[in-house]
Amino acid sequence: NRYRRPGDELRYEITVTNAGNAPAADVNIRDVLDLSLLADIRPSGNTIRLNNELRFPGSANPGLSPLNPGESFVAIYRARIADNAPNGSVIINQAMDSAAEFADEIPSDDPSTPEPEDATRLVVEFPDLVLTKSLEATLPVQPGDPVGYTLELSNQGTVAAQNVRLDDALPDELIDLDATPSAQVGVGRLIWTSANIPELTALAPGASVSVTLTSTLDLGTGDGTVVANQASVTADDVSEVGSDDPSTPEPADATVFTVTEVPTLAAAKILDDSDAVVNPGQSFSYAIEVLNQGGNSARDVVVRDPVPSTLEVLEAQGASIDEESNEVVWTLDELTTGETVPLRLDVRVRPGASNGTQISNQASLSAVGLSQEVVTDGPTIPGGEDPTVATVSASPLLNGTVLFAEDMNGGSVQPGDTIRYTLRVLNVGTSLSTETRATLPLPPLMQYVAQSTTLNGAAVP
Repeated sequence: NRYRRPGDELRYEITVTNAGNAPAADVNIRDVLDLSLLADIRPSGNTIRLNNELRFPGSANPGLSPLNPGESFVAIYRARIADNAPNGSVIINQAMDSAAEFADEIPSDDPSTPEPEDATRLVVEFPDLVLTKSLEATLPVQPGDPVGYTLELSNQGTVAAQNVRLDDALPDELIDLDATPSAQVGVGRLIWTSANIPELTALAPGASVSVTLTSTLDLGTGDGTVVANQASVTADDVSEVGSDDPSTPEPADATVFTVTEVPTLAAAKILDDSDAVVNPGQSFSYAIEVLNQGGNSARDVVVRDPVPSTLEVLEAQGASIDEESNEVVWTLDELTTGETVPLRLDVRVRPGASNGTQISNQASLSAVGLSQEVVTDGPTIPGGEDPTVATVSASPLLNGTVLFAEDMNGGSVQPGDTIRYTLRVLNVGTSLSTETRATLPLPPLMQYVAQSTTLNGAAVP
Protein backbone atom coordinates (compact mmCIF):
# COMPACT_ATOMS: atom_id res chain seq x y z
CA ASN A 1 0.00 0.00 0.00
CA ARG A 2 0.92 3.66 -0.33
CA TYR A 3 0.86 3.97 3.45
CA ARG A 4 1.52 1.52 6.29
CA ARG A 5 -1.07 1.64 9.04
CA PRO A 6 -1.93 -0.36 12.14
CA GLY A 7 -3.84 -3.45 11.06
CA ASP A 8 -2.13 -3.70 7.66
CA GLU A 9 -1.10 -7.17 6.51
CA LEU A 10 2.64 -7.85 6.04
CA ARG A 11 4.36 -10.72 4.26
CA TYR A 12 7.98 -11.51 5.03
CA GLU A 13 10.12 -13.75 2.80
CA ILE A 14 13.44 -15.08 4.10
CA THR A 15 15.49 -16.53 1.25
CA VAL A 16 18.54 -18.67 2.05
CA THR A 17 20.77 -19.47 -0.94
CA ASN A 18 23.80 -21.75 -1.06
CA ALA A 19 26.18 -19.85 -3.32
CA GLY A 20 29.03 -22.25 -2.55
CA ASN A 21 30.18 -25.49 -4.18
CA ALA A 22 29.38 -27.93 -1.38
CA PRO A 23 26.17 -28.86 0.41
CA ALA A 24 25.32 -27.04 3.67
CA ALA A 25 24.21 -29.33 6.45
CA ASP A 26 22.04 -28.71 9.52
CA VAL A 27 20.74 -25.40 8.16
CA ASN A 28 18.36 -23.50 10.48
CA ILE A 29 16.63 -20.10 10.27
CA ARG A 30 15.45 -17.99 13.18
CA ASP A 31 13.77 -14.58 13.23
CA VAL A 32 13.37 -12.40 16.32
CA LEU A 33 10.03 -10.55 16.19
CA ASP A 34 9.14 -7.16 17.69
CA LEU A 35 5.81 -8.15 19.24
CA SER A 36 5.13 -4.57 20.38
CA LEU A 37 4.64 -3.66 16.73
CA LEU A 38 3.68 -6.99 15.13
CA ALA A 39 0.71 -9.23 15.83
CA ASP A 40 -1.05 -12.29 14.49
CA ILE A 41 2.11 -14.09 13.30
CA ARG A 42 1.23 -16.82 10.76
CA PRO A 43 4.20 -18.80 9.33
CA SER A 44 4.14 -21.17 6.38
CA GLY A 45 5.95 -24.48 6.74
CA ASN A 46 7.13 -26.19 9.85
CA THR A 47 8.16 -23.74 12.55
CA ILE A 48 8.85 -23.53 16.23
CA ARG A 49 7.64 -20.46 18.18
CA LEU A 50 9.64 -19.59 21.29
CA ASN A 51 8.29 -16.39 22.85
CA ASN A 52 9.23 -13.68 20.37
CA GLU A 53 11.40 -15.94 18.20
CA LEU A 54 10.23 -17.82 15.12
CA ARG A 55 12.39 -20.77 14.03
CA PHE A 56 12.46 -22.78 10.81
CA PRO A 57 14.49 -25.89 11.69
CA GLY A 58 16.20 -27.69 8.80
CA SER A 59 15.25 -31.05 10.21
CA ALA A 60 11.56 -30.26 9.77
CA ASN A 61 11.69 -28.43 6.45
CA PRO A 62 12.72 -30.50 3.42
CA GLY A 63 14.86 -28.52 1.05
CA LEU A 64 16.43 -26.46 3.81
CA SER A 65 18.84 -29.01 5.13
CA PRO A 66 20.88 -30.12 3.43
CA LEU A 67 20.96 -27.14 1.08
CA ASN A 68 22.81 -28.05 -2.09
CA PRO A 69 25.01 -25.68 -4.09
CA GLY A 70 22.96 -23.23 -6.20
CA GLU A 71 19.72 -24.05 -4.36
CA SER A 72 17.57 -21.64 -2.33
CA PHE A 73 14.98 -22.10 0.39
CA VAL A 74 12.27 -19.52 1.01
CA ALA A 75 10.74 -19.24 4.47
CA ILE A 76 7.53 -17.23 4.56
CA TYR A 77 5.44 -15.82 7.36
CA ARG A 78 2.67 -13.28 7.54
CA ALA A 79 1.99 -10.78 10.27
CA ARG A 80 -0.18 -7.76 10.96
CA ILE A 81 0.96 -4.35 12.13
CA ALA A 82 -0.22 -4.08 15.72
CA ASP A 83 -3.32 -1.95 16.28
CA ASN A 84 -1.49 0.23 18.79
CA ALA A 85 1.62 0.77 16.65
CA PRO A 86 2.37 4.51 16.79
CA ASN A 87 2.47 6.54 13.62
CA GLY A 88 6.14 6.94 12.77
CA SER A 89 7.31 3.81 14.58
CA VAL A 90 9.90 1.59 12.86
CA ILE A 91 9.55 -2.20 12.71
CA ILE A 92 13.12 -3.59 12.64
CA ASN A 93 13.46 -7.21 11.68
CA GLN A 94 16.53 -9.31 10.87
CA ALA A 95 16.62 -13.06 10.42
CA MET A 96 19.64 -15.25 11.16
CA ASP A 97 20.62 -18.54 9.49
CA SER A 98 23.15 -21.11 10.62
CA ALA A 99 24.76 -24.27 9.22
CA ALA A 100 27.07 -26.94 10.53
CA GLU A 101 29.90 -25.61 8.38
CA PHE A 102 29.79 -22.10 9.90
CA ALA A 103 30.80 -21.13 13.41
CA ASP A 104 28.69 -17.98 13.47
CA GLU A 105 25.17 -17.16 12.35
CA ILE A 106 24.75 -15.22 9.14
CA PRO A 107 22.45 -12.15 9.34
CA SER A 108 19.87 -11.44 6.66
CA ASP A 109 20.25 -8.56 4.23
CA ASP A 110 17.55 -6.14 3.05
CA PRO A 111 17.89 -6.31 -0.74
CA SER A 112 16.13 -2.94 -1.17
CA THR A 113 19.10 -1.05 0.29
CA PRO A 114 22.76 -0.88 -0.79
CA GLU A 115 24.04 -1.69 2.72
CA PRO A 116 25.15 -5.31 3.24
CA GLU A 117 23.68 -7.48 5.94
CA ASP A 118 21.34 -4.73 7.16
CA ALA A 119 18.07 -5.29 8.98
CA THR A 120 14.79 -4.94 7.15
CA ARG A 121 13.09 -1.76 8.33
CA LEU A 122 9.43 -0.92 7.86
CA VAL A 123 8.18 2.50 8.92
CA VAL A 124 4.56 2.81 10.10
CA GLU A 125 3.54 6.03 8.36
CA PHE A 126 0.27 7.40 7.14
CA PRO A 127 -1.68 10.66 7.03
CA ASP A 128 -3.85 11.11 10.10
CA LEU A 129 -6.59 13.54 9.17
CA VAL A 130 -8.46 15.09 12.09
CA LEU A 131 -11.55 17.20 11.41
CA THR A 132 -13.51 19.16 14.01
CA LYS A 133 -16.70 21.13 13.52
CA SER A 134 -17.67 23.78 16.08
CA LEU A 135 -21.05 25.48 16.30
CA GLU A 136 -20.96 29.28 16.14
CA ALA A 137 -24.41 30.41 17.30
CA THR A 138 -26.12 32.01 20.27
CA LEU A 139 -28.05 29.42 22.24
CA PRO A 140 -30.89 28.72 22.29
CA VAL A 141 -31.13 28.82 18.50
CA GLN A 142 -34.48 30.04 17.19
CA PRO A 143 -35.97 30.08 13.67
CA GLY A 144 -34.46 32.95 11.70
CA ASP A 145 -31.28 33.05 13.78
CA PRO A 146 -27.84 33.00 12.13
CA VAL A 147 -26.02 29.68 12.47
CA GLY A 148 -22.30 29.36 11.78
CA TYR A 149 -19.74 26.60 11.92
CA THR A 150 -15.95 26.49 12.02
CA LEU A 151 -14.23 23.49 10.41
CA GLU A 152 -10.66 22.78 11.49
CA LEU A 153 -8.77 20.18 9.45
CA SER A 154 -5.28 19.05 10.41
CA ASN A 155 -2.88 16.30 9.36
CA GLN A 156 -1.51 14.76 12.53
CA GLY A 157 0.21 11.98 10.63
CA THR A 158 3.77 11.51 9.42
CA VAL A 159 3.27 11.89 5.66
CA ALA A 160 1.33 14.28 3.47
CA ALA A 161 -2.26 13.54 2.55
CA GLN A 162 -2.72 13.74 -1.21
CA ASN A 163 -5.73 15.28 -2.99
CA VAL A 164 -7.73 16.07 0.12
CA ARG A 165 -11.47 16.63 -0.30
CA LEU A 166 -13.59 18.29 2.37
CA ASP A 167 -17.33 17.71 2.12
CA ASP A 168 -20.18 19.12 4.21
CA ALA A 169 -23.75 18.06 3.49
CA LEU A 170 -25.81 20.54 5.48
CA PRO A 171 -29.29 19.76 6.84
CA ASP A 172 -32.39 21.12 5.11
CA GLU A 173 -33.15 23.43 8.04
CA LEU A 174 -30.13 25.61 7.16
CA ILE A 175 -30.51 28.08 4.29
CA ASP A 176 -28.54 30.98 2.79
CA LEU A 177 -25.30 29.00 2.86
CA ASP A 178 -21.99 30.76 2.48
CA ALA A 179 -18.39 29.85 3.25
CA THR A 180 -14.89 31.26 3.60
CA PRO A 181 -12.85 30.18 1.68
CA SER A 182 -15.48 29.85 -1.01
CA ALA A 183 -16.65 26.34 -1.79
CA GLN A 184 -18.10 24.37 -4.65
CA VAL A 185 -21.81 24.49 -3.98
CA GLY A 186 -24.06 21.51 -4.55
CA VAL A 187 -27.63 20.86 -3.50
CA GLY A 188 -27.46 21.39 0.25
CA ARG A 189 -23.74 20.71 0.40
CA LEU A 190 -20.41 22.50 0.24
CA ILE A 191 -17.22 20.92 -1.15
CA TRP A 192 -13.62 22.11 -0.89
CA THR A 193 -10.75 20.69 -2.93
CA SER A 194 -7.37 22.00 -4.01
CA ALA A 195 -9.28 24.21 -6.47
CA ASN A 196 -10.58 26.16 -3.46
CA ILE A 197 -7.77 25.62 -0.96
CA PRO A 198 -4.36 24.98 -2.59
CA GLU A 199 -2.99 23.34 0.58
CA LEU A 200 -5.38 20.43 0.01
CA THR A 201 -3.26 19.25 -2.92
CA ALA A 202 -0.87 17.75 -0.39
CA LEU A 203 -1.65 18.53 3.22
CA ALA A 204 1.71 18.20 4.91
CA PRO A 205 2.24 16.63 8.34
CA GLY A 206 1.39 19.20 11.01
CA ALA A 207 -0.41 21.46 8.52
CA SER A 208 -3.98 22.63 9.03
CA VAL A 209 -6.70 24.56 7.24
CA SER A 210 -9.71 26.38 8.62
CA VAL A 211 -13.10 26.93 7.01
CA THR A 212 -16.03 29.01 8.27
CA LEU A 213 -19.65 28.51 7.26
CA THR A 214 -22.59 30.85 7.67
CA SER A 215 -26.27 30.04 7.31
CA THR A 216 -29.72 30.91 8.62
CA LEU A 217 -32.12 28.62 10.45
CA ASP A 218 -35.25 28.39 8.31
CA LEU A 219 -38.24 30.22 9.80
CA GLY A 220 -40.37 27.12 9.29
CA THR A 221 -38.26 24.98 11.61
CA GLY A 222 -40.38 23.67 14.45
CA ASP A 223 -39.69 23.90 18.14
CA GLY A 224 -37.69 20.93 19.41
CA THR A 225 -36.17 20.10 16.01
CA VAL A 226 -32.72 18.51 16.38
CA VAL A 227 -30.33 19.87 13.75
CA ALA A 228 -27.35 17.54 13.32
CA ASN A 229 -24.48 18.22 10.97
CA GLN A 230 -21.28 16.29 10.30
CA ALA A 231 -18.70 17.07 7.66
CA SER A 232 -16.24 14.54 6.25
CA VAL A 233 -12.80 14.45 4.69
CA THR A 234 -11.13 11.99 2.33
CA ALA A 235 -7.81 11.78 0.49
CA ASP A 236 -5.98 9.35 -1.78
CA ASP A 237 -5.78 5.99 0.00
CA VAL A 238 -7.40 7.55 3.07
CA SER A 239 -10.81 6.35 4.17
CA GLU A 240 -13.51 8.89 4.93
CA VAL A 241 -13.16 10.60 8.30
CA GLY A 242 -16.18 12.23 9.93
CA SER A 243 -15.94 15.50 11.80
CA ASP A 244 -15.97 15.63 15.60
CA ASP A 245 -17.77 18.12 17.83
CA PRO A 246 -14.98 19.31 20.17
CA SER A 247 -17.51 20.52 22.75
CA THR A 248 -18.52 16.94 23.65
CA PRO A 249 -16.48 14.04 25.03
CA GLU A 250 -17.75 11.61 22.38
CA PRO A 251 -15.32 11.01 19.49
CA ALA A 252 -16.30 11.55 15.85
CA ASP A 253 -19.77 12.80 16.75
CA ALA A 254 -21.98 15.14 14.74
CA THR A 255 -22.37 18.76 15.79
CA VAL A 256 -25.90 19.06 17.13
CA PHE A 257 -28.23 21.73 18.45
CA THR A 258 -31.92 21.69 19.32
CA VAL A 259 -34.22 24.42 18.06
CA THR A 260 -35.89 26.16 20.99
CA GLU A 261 -38.54 28.73 20.25
CA VAL A 262 -38.32 30.92 23.33
CA PRO A 263 -40.88 33.63 24.00
CA THR A 264 -40.02 37.08 22.72
CA LEU A 265 -41.50 39.58 25.13
CA ALA A 266 -42.00 43.29 24.58
CA ALA A 267 -43.60 45.84 26.87
CA ALA A 268 -44.67 49.48 26.58
CA LYS A 269 -45.43 51.82 29.45
CA ILE A 270 -47.31 55.08 29.02
CA LEU A 271 -48.89 57.75 31.21
CA ASP A 272 -52.59 57.05 30.90
CA ASP A 273 -54.97 60.05 30.55
CA SER A 274 -52.20 62.49 31.29
CA ASP A 275 -49.43 64.38 29.57
CA ALA A 276 -45.84 64.19 30.73
CA VAL A 277 -46.32 66.99 33.30
CA VAL A 278 -47.75 66.22 36.73
CA ASN A 279 -48.33 68.26 39.89
CA PRO A 280 -47.71 67.46 43.53
CA GLY A 281 -50.73 65.69 44.93
CA GLN A 282 -51.99 64.76 41.47
CA SER A 283 -53.18 61.22 40.82
CA PHE A 284 -52.53 59.54 37.50
CA SER A 285 -52.10 56.05 36.02
CA TYR A 286 -49.52 54.07 34.14
CA ALA A 287 -50.73 51.70 31.41
CA ILE A 288 -48.41 48.75 30.75
CA GLU A 289 -48.89 46.41 27.80
CA VAL A 290 -47.01 43.09 27.78
CA LEU A 291 -46.83 41.31 24.39
CA ASN A 292 -45.47 37.87 23.46
CA GLN A 293 -44.02 38.22 19.94
CA GLY A 294 -42.26 34.83 19.98
CA GLY A 295 -43.20 31.46 18.58
CA ASN A 296 -43.77 29.81 21.95
CA SER A 297 -45.85 30.53 25.04
CA ALA A 298 -44.19 32.43 27.85
CA ARG A 299 -44.57 30.79 31.24
CA ASP A 300 -44.23 32.25 34.71
CA VAL A 301 -43.99 35.82 33.45
CA VAL A 302 -43.05 38.24 36.23
CA VAL A 303 -43.45 42.01 35.78
CA ARG A 304 -41.60 44.07 38.38
CA ASP A 305 -42.10 47.80 38.72
CA PRO A 306 -39.85 49.58 41.23
CA VAL A 307 -42.01 52.69 41.66
CA PRO A 308 -39.96 55.83 42.47
CA SER A 309 -40.28 57.18 45.99
CA THR A 310 -41.69 60.42 44.54
CA LEU A 311 -44.90 58.47 43.87
CA GLU A 312 -47.40 56.90 46.23
CA VAL A 313 -48.91 53.65 44.96
CA LEU A 314 -52.68 53.80 45.15
CA GLU A 315 -53.75 50.62 43.36
CA ALA A 316 -52.35 47.92 41.08
CA GLN A 317 -55.01 45.39 40.24
CA GLY A 318 -53.80 41.79 40.34
CA ALA A 319 -50.39 42.76 41.73
CA SER A 320 -48.62 42.54 45.05
CA ILE A 321 -47.36 45.80 46.52
CA ASP A 322 -44.36 46.03 48.82
CA GLU A 323 -45.04 49.22 50.78
CA GLU A 324 -41.52 49.34 52.18
CA SER A 325 -39.68 49.16 48.84
CA ASN A 326 -42.56 50.66 46.81
CA GLU A 327 -42.23 47.75 44.33
CA VAL A 328 -45.23 46.39 42.44
CA VAL A 329 -45.12 42.82 41.09
CA TRP A 330 -47.52 41.10 38.67
CA THR A 331 -47.27 37.34 37.98
CA LEU A 332 -48.74 35.86 34.80
CA ASP A 333 -48.94 32.08 34.57
CA GLU A 334 -48.83 31.97 30.76
CA LEU A 335 -48.71 34.37 27.85
CA THR A 336 -49.50 32.65 24.57
CA THR A 337 -48.00 33.55 21.20
CA GLY A 338 -49.37 36.90 20.03
CA GLU A 339 -51.19 37.55 23.31
CA THR A 340 -51.19 41.02 24.88
CA VAL A 341 -51.96 41.62 28.55
CA PRO A 342 -52.78 45.15 29.80
CA LEU A 343 -51.73 46.16 33.31
CA ARG A 344 -52.66 49.34 35.19
CA LEU A 345 -50.90 51.13 38.01
CA ASP A 346 -52.56 54.06 39.86
CA VAL A 347 -50.24 56.45 41.67
CA ARG A 348 -50.18 59.90 43.24
CA VAL A 349 -47.36 62.45 43.24
CA ARG A 350 -46.29 63.06 46.81
CA PRO A 351 -47.08 66.61 48.00
CA GLY A 352 -43.46 67.50 48.68
CA ALA A 353 -42.25 66.87 45.12
CA SER A 354 -40.08 69.74 43.91
CA ASN A 355 -40.68 71.69 40.76
CA GLY A 356 -38.78 70.23 37.79
CA THR A 357 -38.30 66.79 39.35
CA GLN A 358 -38.23 64.09 36.66
CA ILE A 359 -40.00 60.93 37.67
CA SER A 360 -38.40 58.11 35.68
CA ASN A 361 -40.14 54.75 35.87
CA GLN A 362 -39.39 51.48 34.09
CA ALA A 363 -40.68 47.97 34.72
CA SER A 364 -38.84 44.73 33.89
CA LEU A 365 -40.09 41.36 32.66
CA SER A 366 -38.73 37.86 33.20
CA ALA A 367 -40.03 34.44 32.14
CA VAL A 368 -38.95 30.83 31.87
CA GLY A 369 -36.58 30.48 28.91
CA LEU A 370 -35.56 34.14 28.69
CA SER A 371 -31.81 34.60 28.91
CA GLN A 372 -32.15 38.17 30.16
CA GLU A 373 -34.82 40.50 31.44
CA VAL A 374 -36.88 42.71 29.13
CA VAL A 375 -37.63 46.29 30.18
CA THR A 376 -40.55 48.50 29.27
CA ASP A 377 -40.26 51.22 26.65
CA GLY A 378 -41.54 54.74 27.14
CA PRO A 379 -43.09 56.72 24.26
CA THR A 380 -41.43 60.08 24.81
CA ILE A 381 -37.82 59.08 24.05
CA PRO A 382 -36.88 57.78 20.57
CA GLY A 383 -35.53 54.25 20.45
CA GLY A 384 -36.41 51.16 22.42
CA GLU A 385 -36.28 50.18 26.08
CA ASP A 386 -36.46 53.75 27.42
CA PRO A 387 -38.00 54.66 30.79
CA THR A 388 -41.32 56.49 31.01
CA VAL A 389 -40.65 60.00 32.29
CA ALA A 390 -42.98 62.57 33.88
CA THR A 391 -41.90 66.04 35.01
CA VAL A 392 -43.23 67.68 38.18
CA SER A 393 -44.63 71.18 37.80
CA ALA A 394 -44.98 72.83 41.22
CA SER A 395 -45.62 76.56 42.00
CA PRO A 396 -47.58 78.54 44.62
CA LEU A 397 -50.78 80.37 43.55
CA LEU A 398 -52.40 82.95 45.85
CA ASN A 399 -55.44 83.67 43.69
CA GLY A 400 -57.77 82.63 46.49
CA THR A 401 -56.79 85.55 48.80
CA VAL A 402 -59.79 87.58 50.18
CA LEU A 403 -60.18 90.70 52.40
CA PHE A 404 -63.10 91.16 54.84
CA ALA A 405 -64.10 94.45 56.62
CA GLU A 406 -66.20 94.38 59.84
CA ASP A 407 -67.57 97.40 61.83
CA MET A 408 -66.86 96.49 65.43
CA ASN A 409 -69.47 99.07 66.67
CA GLY A 410 -72.27 97.53 64.69
CA GLY A 411 -74.88 99.28 62.65
CA SER A 412 -73.93 101.70 59.92
CA VAL A 413 -70.41 102.96 59.73
CA GLN A 414 -70.02 106.20 61.68
CA PRO A 415 -67.02 108.44 62.22
CA GLY A 416 -65.03 107.07 65.16
CA ASP A 417 -66.12 103.46 64.58
CA THR A 418 -63.47 100.74 64.77
CA ILE A 419 -63.17 98.73 61.56
CA ARG A 420 -61.54 95.26 61.61
CA TYR A 421 -59.92 94.11 58.39
CA THR A 422 -59.34 90.33 57.99
CA LEU A 423 -57.03 89.21 55.20
CA ARG A 424 -57.36 85.49 54.39
CA VAL A 425 -54.38 84.31 52.25
CA LEU A 426 -55.11 81.04 50.42
CA ASN A 427 -52.48 79.11 48.38
CA VAL A 428 -54.34 77.24 45.66
CA GLY A 429 -51.09 76.32 43.87
CA THR A 430 -49.06 73.07 43.84
CA SER A 431 -46.11 74.04 46.02
CA LEU A 432 -45.31 75.80 49.26
CA SER A 433 -45.29 79.61 49.21
CA THR A 434 -42.25 80.90 51.08
CA GLU A 435 -41.36 84.40 52.34
CA THR A 436 -44.92 85.49 51.66
CA ARG A 437 -45.59 89.22 52.33
CA ALA A 438 -49.07 90.76 52.66
CA THR A 439 -49.42 94.56 52.34
CA LEU A 440 -52.64 96.40 53.34
CA PRO A 441 -52.58 100.12 52.54
CA LEU A 442 -55.01 102.09 54.77
CA PRO A 443 -57.77 103.94 52.95
CA PRO A 444 -57.96 107.74 53.30
CA LEU A 445 -59.60 109.03 56.56
CA MET A 446 -58.58 105.77 58.35
CA GLN A 447 -56.20 105.67 61.32
CA TYR A 448 -54.36 102.46 62.35
CA VAL A 449 -55.10 101.16 65.84
CA ALA A 450 -51.76 100.41 67.41
CA GLN A 451 -50.86 96.77 68.22
CA SER A 452 -54.07 95.50 66.69
CA THR A 453 -52.42 93.22 64.06
CA THR A 454 -52.47 89.41 64.55
CA LEU A 455 -51.34 86.48 62.38
CA ASN A 456 -53.35 83.32 62.84
CA GLY A 457 -54.43 84.68 66.30
CA ALA A 458 -50.93 85.65 67.42
CA ALA A 459 -50.06 89.30 67.96
CA VAL A 460 -47.73 90.86 65.47
CA PRO A 461 -45.46 93.56 66.99
